[in-house]
Amino acid sequence: MKYLLVSIAAVFLSTNLLFAQDQTTSAWKSWRSPQERIDSIELLLKGGKGSVGLQVIRCCEIANIYNDQGKYHFADSVVEAIDASGKLPAEVRFKYLLTFANTKKFNAAPVLANDYYEEAIDFALKVRKETWAIEAIISHAEFFRKYQDYDQSQECLKKAFEMLAKYPKKYRLWAYAHNRKAAVMNERFTAEEALHESLLSVEYASRINDPDLLASSYNELGYIYNRLGVQDSVVYYYEKSEKAFRKAGKLMEAVNAKFNRVFYLATRPKVDTDQIIVLLQDFIDEIKTKEIPYSVHTLYKLQYQLEQRRGNYKKALEYYELHANESHRYFIASQETQLEKIRLENRNTQVRLENQNIKLDLLTQAKEIQNKNWVIYSSIAALILLGGLVLMVYRNSMRNKKFSQELEKKNQQKDFLLQEVHHRVKNNLDFIQSLLMMQASSSTDDLKAQALKEANTRLTSISMVHEMLYNDESENVVDVKLYVRDLMDNLLTSFNGNSPQVRLDISVDELYLGIQDCTALGLLLTECFTNSMKHAFDQIEDPFFKIDLSTLEKNHQFTLTISDNGKGKKESSKQSDKPSLGMRLIDIFSRQLKGEYTLNLEGSFTFQLKVPTAS
Repeated sequence: MKYLLVSIAAVFLSTNLLFAQDQTTSAWKSWRSPQERIDSIELLLKGGKGSVGLQVIRCCEIANIYNDQGKYHFADSVVEAIDASGKLPAEVRFKYLLTFANTKKFNAAPVLANDYYEEAIDFALKVRKETWAIEAIISHAEFFRKYQDYDQSQECLKKAFEMLAKYPKKYRLWAYAHNRKAAVMNERFTAEEALHESLLSVEYASRINDPDLLASSYNELGYIYNRLGVQDSVVYYYEKSEKAFRKAGKLMEAVNAKFNRVFYLATRPKVDTDQIIVLLQDFIDEIKTKEIPYSVHTLYKLQYQLEQRRGNYKKALEYYELHANESHRYFIASQETQLEKIRLENRNTQVRLENQNIKLDLLTQAKEIQNKNWVIYSSIAALILLGGLVLMVYRNSMRNKKFSQELEKKNQQKDFLLQEVHHRVKNNLDFIQSLLMMQASSSTDDLKAQALKEANTRLTSISMVHEMLYNDESENVVDVKLYVRDLMDNLLTSFNGNSPQVRLDISVDELYLGIQDCTALGLLLTECFTNSMKHAFDQIEDPFFKIDLSTLEKNHQFTLTISDNGKGKKESSKQSDKPSLGMRLIDIFSRQLKGEYTLNLEGSFTFQLKVPTAS
């Protein structure tokens, strides 16, 4: 299929036969399924009808459909085959630039995607189409959000809202802007503001009955109500989101919304386990039957956790094996895809160099035929001398390039093996956690069961470090901002139903740590949060747990402040002589980070750790 699309786009984009655009538009919009729309457009391409601009529009439509279906590799093949070097109508040029940028965003090519977003914005402003520019700016904001640059994303959205002030009737753009702002607010743990933005997005999208924007807004609402602990609204909006995405033909987004709903239901403390297991199995069957490019390893993990919860340990181990196999297959596939992209990029570079050499040879031959006098011959001699120098430089460059490629290949192999180690460690830790939870579930001693569950919680913070390292394709360090956010979400979920609903207030500056320091930090946060959940919030209205990690203080790598608004705990002198296990662990992990800490247990809990800059 991939090569068919490439050949179709390459052959027919040069066609200049006239054909009415409105006929094409009505042709593909009348089909009921995405695949039928693709088939319709391919028939038009094979027929060779329409201008070059219309052919580009058709290929962009195919790429967008593939992106909606999660078939990002097919979409990338289509946009790479489009020849947009000639003169195109302004609307076609803009659609091509935005489609190319979106496709590269989905295919993990951030540098190229960013360049095309900026080009699309500049082009729209150049041809004085501000509404086009607004759409591209909002899409650019979503690109920054996807790659976790939330400050830059907010800057783009601020600019978009300023420009939108002149267009109060552009409901689709207003809905799109509010929806993406809600997504950024969600990432920043400001649920109330995110709720406000999502409701505005729903209001604008409802005015034009746009199923795509409505679906995206419903999904954000489900995520927000999850944070706010409003259970009925969570399930309601995730289900509405899934239905709306299916109506809009966005299968991949619908699957994501369905996963959000299933995951939420499966991780509740009190659930109908049999019903959830059936729902999970139906979900897996749909993914396999429809060949949806979606990894099922997380679904198998949920299944073995549910079987474990109801005491069916034999079945739980079967699902654990499926989870481990699928997780490993997913990891290998992602690495192979990355290597294939590198090989494809090298081939494209080689083809471009060969084409440039051919053009240079033709130019040199033309010069020799046209110029016969002595001056020209002298110039040619000088050019030949210069060419010889260029050739020498080129050969040296090619040798260096070959050496660099071999070195890069060895580095990739090393990184691959290192990621595989982290992957296996993480799987082994998951297995140990499963055994601990099985033992806790079967124990008749409440104190022993509680101790096993706390040990399981500590293992979670270690496991997440290795999970982030094997998912990271850059360096062997952990993004602390992302790690803290995911860790606290996980810990909050593990306490759901057994403790009061706690509001998280998290502020973390950009920081990267190695595996040992990040593990110590995660265990420290886990101990403090566990202690607060166990002792601090009884009969406390609106309990909150606050984390502030700052890198601004001079002569310190970072300063960590943890606090809550609990009732506090006054220990007797006898207890002070023999501190609890939690206090001892906090001391151990603080010293492991080579920091100095202060701890206040009277009134609300406050812990501050200052880690000096390494000398």
